Amino acid sequence: MLADEQNPELLAELARISNAAGLITICSLAAADSESIERAREVVGEERFVAVDAGALAADPMKASEEICWMLEARGFIPEDMGPLIEGAGI
Repeated sequence: MLADEQNPELLAELARISNAAGLITICSLAAADSESIERAREVVGEERFVAVDAGALAADPMKASEEICWMLEARGFIPEDMGPLIEGAGI
């Protein structure tokens, strides 16, 4: 999902609409401040919002994607033990 970084509220609103349609929506901002993150959390909804600090993830893209999948599994967004999500199987 793409939106102008000058208007992060639009990105959060698009994510809310996508979630209402049953989609898992992943949004990325280069440098989101804590106030913007909290506003996005309010728009999307606490129960559907997961903030990920890219700096805290593994440097290897495959390991980072696994860490994100674990977060999504822990929150119940995707089922646990559904196998690898690679080569077009989901991610």
